[in-house]
Amino acid sequence: MYKIGEFSRVTQLSIKTLRYYHEINLLVPNYVEPSGYRYYDDDNYRTAKLIVLLKDFEFSIKEIHEILSQYEDETDLKYYLLEKNEMIQEKINHYKKLQARIDDFESFEEELTMKLETVKTITVEDQLVASITYMGKYQDVGIHLGKLFKAVKNNFSGKPFSIYHDEDYKEENATVEVCIPLKRELAYKDIEVKTIPGGKALSLMHIGPYDKLSLSYKVLTDYIKDNDLEAKSKIREHYLKGPGMLLKGNPEKYRTEIQILI
Repeated sequence: MYKIGEFSRVTQLSIKTLRYYHEINLLVPNYVEPSGYRYYDDDNYRTAKLIVLLKDFEFSIKEIHEILSQYEDETDLKYYLLEKNEMIQEKINHYKKLQARIDDFESFEEELTMKLETVKTITVEDQLVASITYMGKYQDVGIHLGKLFKAVKNNFSGKPFSIYHDEDYKEENATVEVCIPLKRELAYKDIEVKTIPGGKALSLMHIGPYDKLSLSYKVLTDYIKDNDLEAKSKIREHYLKGPGMLLKGNPEKYRTEIQILI
């Protein structure tokens, strides 16, 4: 049995850290005296060295907790390390993309003053659609549009669009309705078929990648305020030209029509 000071020396974990690990039930001493003195054994030593190893591999405390609750032998550890390796690769890919964006960046002022189209007033007809409403990330739109196209097959009659039901921007759990116009009314499993109302609307054509849509949203929002108008519907994004199901193509040539009834 090791006193906490001795155990700190042989594991190279500070007494403060050992006390914290005890508090969160990550590394519980073999025996604790009523007075509060902690004593550790060889099993604690093996657990402590495993914790140190996992921390060196940058596993979080929560991840280490989960590993220790399920760890039985060396075979388990190899699977966890494989998973960690995949996570690291995802981060590498993310930072490579970030590097590319930084390399391509030219001017902050140019970002703010990119060429934007003119807001137009149009009349939108009522539209029969197949739709799926989900809560998640905005990037998941393509997944749900794929489900819709697979379901409706040749019964679609126009470009797909999304309706954003939240008033504000959501990093998680955004409420998004994806729609595909239909030629005729048919029933589909787990898909809603309904008519989206039309009317007088503002329309703005966004030309370029989706990560710059906020610039067009600002133009449309400012136009509504400057002209003392009232929005009568949620924002709709019509995807006139965008990424394909397999290849993304040139984002600079994506065409997204933003509509809102007034």
